[in-house]
Amino acid sequence: MMQRAAGNQVVAQILASRAVSQAENGTRAREGPPHSGQAQVAPSTQGRAQRRVDPRREATRRDPATGPAPGTLVVPVQRSLKFEIQTGNKVWAVKNIGDPDPRLLPRKYAATSKDYAEGSGEERGDKPTYLSVGRMGGPARRKGQVTFVKAEGALVTEAAKGSKQAQFVRVYQFKKQAKAKHLLGKRVVAGQLTLVRQTDRAEVPAMAGRFDPNTFEFRYLNPDGSRVNVHLGPDRRFKAGHLAKMKVGRSATEIDPKKAAQFVEIWKVTEDTRGTVEFDGKMAKVQLVSVVNNARKPRQKRAFNPGTWQKLYYRASDIKGRKPVSGAVPLDVHMDTEGRLQEGQVKFLWKRRLAAAKEQTAIEVQSEHGGFVEFETPKWFRDWAELEERLQEAVDITRAMNAQRGTPREVRERAVLDKIRQQPGALGKVVEWPAALSTAHLTRLRADKRRLLVQIVDDTWKARIQASEAIPLAKYGSLLRRHERPEITGIAVDAGDALFAAAMRAARRRNPAIDESRFANLKGFLQLVSTYIARGQVLAAEGKPAKFSFRLMARSNFGSMYQQLLSSQERALFRSMVSDPADPILTELQPLVNDARARRTLPPITLTRATLFFSKKVGTDPGEATFGPEIHKWLTGITKGRDLLSGGAFSGAMGSRKVADQPGDKDFKRAQFEIRNTIMPGGNLRPASEWVAYAKAIFDSALERASDTPDDPTTPTIDESSKTGLKN
Repeated sequence: MMQRAAGNQVVAQILASRAVSQAENGTRAREGPPHSGQAQVAPSTQGRAQRRVDPRREATRRDPATGPAPGTLVVPVQRSLKFEIQTGNKVWAVKNIGDPDPRLLPRKYAATSKDYAEGSGEERGDKPTYLSVGRMGGPARRKGQVTFVKAEGALVTEAAKGSKQAQFVRVYQFKKQAKAKHLLGKRVVAGQLTLVRQTDRAEVPAMAGRFDPNTFEFRYLNPDGSRVNVHLGPDRRFKAGHLAKMKVGRSATEIDPKKAAQFVEIWKVTEDTRGTVEFDGKMAKVQLVSVVNNARKPRQKRAFNPGTWQKLYYRASDIKGRKPVSGAVPLDVHMDTEGRLQEGQVKFLWKRRLAAAKEQTAIEVQSEHGGFVEFETPKWFRDWAELEERLQEAVDITRAMNAQRGTPREVRERAVLDKIRQQPGALGKVVEWPAALSTAHLTRLRADKRRLLVQIVDDTWKARIQASEAIPLAKYGSLLRRHERPEITGIAVDAGDALFAAAMRAARRRNPAIDESRFANLKGFLQLVSTYIARGQVLAAEGKPAKFSFRLMARSNFGSMYQQLLSSQERALFRSMVSDPADPILTELQPLVNDARARRTLPPITLTRATLFFSKKVGTDPGEATFGPEIHKWLTGITKGRDLLSGGAFSGAMGSRKVADQPGDKDFKRAQFEIRNTIMPGGNLRPASEWVAYAKAIFDSALERASDTPDDPTTPTIDESSKTGLKN
């Protein structure tokens, strides 16, 4: 333990640096809070903030009070969760004529795959890597596709109702002494405010049940500590009075609800098994019958809302010619952006040209290494109802495959079964691919005169369920405690917290009033780095893909997380730790790692700058198996924006994604993690009958780490408002 104490002492010394001094001398005024998800605004030569424009954001903001201008883009909202379900049943491609020549499909078999070789499929929206998709969802789209969306205002941070307290409290300080009466009606300007403290009441056990989730309180102080009783309105102007609770909502629009829409359309809904629209659990055709443009009616002048649409849907039996019959009542539905009829009428719609969507939104049936059948939700969902719908459809697909056993669609051809039987393991039952699951896009499969078969070895469809979650980096500890092995959690929390505590002690020697909540992302990052190093030294997956070594695999690139999620002061502190000759990170980890190795009867190690990342060779190809980079080179690479554990001989999923830095993007300022296993009761190996329930437990756990992103008052030229929280 003397070695560990020495490490703490070294950390305390190096953190009493100019970086900490800068953190307490107001340099944050231009940068904003360390984990608020805002972009920096550089000062111009005149000392005023240059405007940094996100064109998509600009397109949606004609006026903060009226919302998006008609005909412009809609900023996407974050999708925070996705799931991959890896089953033990297999999918084969067999010849239709002559020698069946069964071939197990490679991972992500696609229309572009060549000769059933691994890695030859190209994954793009127009070249998908799925075998088939469910019905609940829409297709990928190219840029410029037209759709209709509910006419509503822009996202803003607005007052919230309720008697409970806000979940998050953010305290800002004016750079200069200010009086409320002199601020009223004026816009906040860059450099005017500095974040000095923030609190998440969800992390305070005594506050359980006493706050409203996903709400915010903003407090404003003078340099002398006196309260300034103001708040910022949706137009970013100061208004009188303090608001104890705010939320991310929608601003008002100029639409007059008493007036009609400019365009009123009549649509006919006809039940038809060949239709492309789902309605009441059945398929239907939806046809436009008539359109009325109120702008062409002199008597309707000023009696309609310009640039708006109303779409009314009637059953076919209620339409005669081009009009509804007398007394007919429109269906209580609207069509969503994915082309499905949903419950509830929407009176006013705006026409939009959408950005490109790389992926379709239905559940995907894919092939994994070894030909195993896998289901995947193609995008990141924040709404449980949508996620549940996709997962239930995956369950229904397994039932449809099981139902073909004992019918004419069960394969009994000896030539096929004998060759499949040559593979290790039980034969089970082999059935034809369900006709309802289209494979029309697999053009090379058809050109090769082959069809798909499913080998059902396990009719309960037990599967490994992997969830991917996008979280604020400061919440990594919560994710860790929920899913990681206790021994690894202990190492990561002890080492990460010890390093962080040393940093705060050094900082408080320079400024006793420092609030460590401003450095919460650094704390999460240190815990994450400690988790990775501990697993590499204790649980390296010898002879398996590198990603198998990690239970919480970072999809986000470590270099990108360092650059995008840590403040400049947090980055300076981390750089100091990495560059210090005493190597405080390795010094702190060594005794903890050796304790864990001893419990596994592994010999002790000395962590030095020459120590390789993995204690055993990882990788399935003997020619490419590797111990990985030196730990110190990996850490140094992070400080230069690189991640030496991504690409090359490592899994394509590890560190493959950059952190999204555009307001409104999915996963804006979030780190993405793949939850490859869990300590939750029952683990993540579940039969199909438990898939939805398990996913709900993961979703409910993620709710504790999710919140919307409010606008940051320290960056008045950028609107960070985003619906990034989960919706139960």
